[in-house]
Amino acid sequence: MTLLQLLTYVSLVIFGIGIARTAIKYVKMPIHLRWELYPVAHEKGRDYGGSYFENLDWWTKPRKKSLLGEIKFMIPEILLIRTLFHHNRKLWNASFPFHGGLYLLMGLLGLILIGAVVQAFGVAVSPESSSRLVTLLYYVTVLIGFAGLTSALWGCARLLFTRFTDEDLKICSTPLDYINLFFILAVLLSALNAWLFVDNGFIMAREYIQSLITLKSFSTTSLALKVEIILLALFMIYFPFTHMTHMFTKYFTYHKVRWEDEPNIRGEEIEARVKAVLQRNVSWAAPHIPTGKKWSEIAKENNE
Repeated sequence: MTLLQLLTYVSLVIFGIGIARTAIKYVKMPIHLRWELYPVAHEKGRDYGGSYFENLDWWTKPRKKSLLGEIKFMIPEILLIRTLFHHNRKLWNASFPFHGGLYLLMGLLGLILIGAVVQAFGVAVSPESSSRLVTLLYYVTVLIGFAGLTSALWGCARLLFTRFTDEDLKICSTPLDYINLFFILAVLLSALNAWLFVDNGFIMAREYIQSLITLKSFSTTSLALKVEIILLALFMIYFPFTHMTHMFTKYFTYHKVRWEDEPNIRGEEIEARVKAVLQRNVSWAAPHIPTGKKWSEIAKENNE
């Protein structure tokens, strides 16, 4: 095992632990304050809005939820960034090619992984392969890689330019926002450099992934490939500890905040969670919310 491979293994472990840690943190957070934004995607027959709470004696009737309704909302939102398109077209023009390119690059990693597994079984992935499927895998990998790299690079550069020049964005941009984008830009540029001058068929990348799967040593004299692997590994270590994890935590935003409409029934889980939150101390103050008391005390005073 080489140091390059060891770094990759370590980055994968830290990435997995970091993402799991973030997910557990969100799961264990106190119950949210419901947004009650309608329509709720899983409500059947209420595309216009509203809620099952409007039904007469709703607690006596079975609830009807639609997974298809959620999927119909989430796919355009994830792939097309629909909300940003409607509310900030200028930012969408940069964000869409950036995120679209990243999705393609995720697909590229999947295709390289499939190719590595195929090669591990003794079938070389190349345009000269006797198998049409393997030949197709080779060309699709190249096509997806080129499209993903160019789209993500263009979007990343444009996002940086927009943040530097748009006065509204400059106000709400933190130094970490710029650091994240410059880090991603460096990773993308190193990948483009390796693809253009060393590995335009992703052959070496496939061999490297194959070595990780088979636990065999991998050596290369290509500085461009080494830089690409090192930067990607470092980014994977860095990623779970930034707000870029929103790509995973969106689940909680939609399903546990925006669309959460489970009824609060006496004696059940939600009631217990609400009671636990009410026992928390108030940590901020306002004219109507004095600090130093529990939320249950303030709720009682306001009710009286």
